[in-house]
Amino acid sequence: LQLHKKRILTYVLHKIKEVSEQNPEKCWTIMDDRKIGIIQYEDFRNALIKVGLYLTKKELGWVFNFIDNNQDGCINYFELLEFWAFSPSVFE
Repeated sequence: LQLHKKRILTYVLHKIKEVSEQNPEKCWTIMDDRKIGIIQYEDFRNALIKVGLYLTKKELGWVFNFIDNNQDGCINYFELLEFWAFSPSVFE
């Protein structure tokens, strides 16, 4: 990965872990604000803004697509957990 993208992923991961007190279930609750069992692009955008993360449209799209492993246009709980489990060295 490009250094810029690695830094963005690391920053997003660090921030959502910090805000959710290192609890993936709490993170899911914050992200799945509409309680529909998936996180769509706008949900993701709004959740990041709520926790103080402001990314460009391009950065936001890239992070969303990185987490959305199956590329179905939404993030499910297991995809979020996979992202949660990453360490920054994985982003290389």
